[in-house]
Amino acid sequence: MNIAQKAGQLYEKMEYISENEAEKRNLRADIYIIKPRYQHHGDINNLAREAHGDLFPNDYTYRFIADALSTLHDSDVETIDEAQEAIAQIEPDPYTSDLTAWLASDVRRVYYLDDIIGEYSPDDGFTLLAMAQQQERQEVANSVLHSILKLIEEEEGE
Repeated sequence: MNIAQKAGQLYEKMEYISENEAEKRNLRADIYIIKPRYQHHGDINNLAREAHGDLFPNDYTYRFIADALSTLHDSDVETIDEAQEAIAQIEPDPYTSDLTAWLASDVRRVYYLDDIIGEYSPDDGFTLLAMAQQQERQEVANSVLHSILKLIEEEEGE
């Protein structure tokens, strides 16, 4: 099994909750969750835990996980180099309101701003926010890729 195939298999274990569905299930809308029947499956849960890093489980990281899985699957990547190229193309949210909501969702996300200021000195606040979110998205995607490679290796060893 290659990277794209494994990413697609894992993506199938996630579910997008729309506004209409959220009302029926008493959940927030516009989020990704692990499908209930897979909530005790090690592969997707371990991947999600690792991708969250030091953050508590949160909607943004779950969305970034789903985006990474989708990107790796849709790009039909087979090699690590192709996967890295696909990850490098992941874009931040386009709207300032979405970026500020992301930043406000966890105080530790301020450290992404510090990293970007120290490394790139962006010209304006919008660019700073966009670059900071893009850095987190790419970190999550790299974590997802690492988990996929471990799962493929484990399956080949069986």
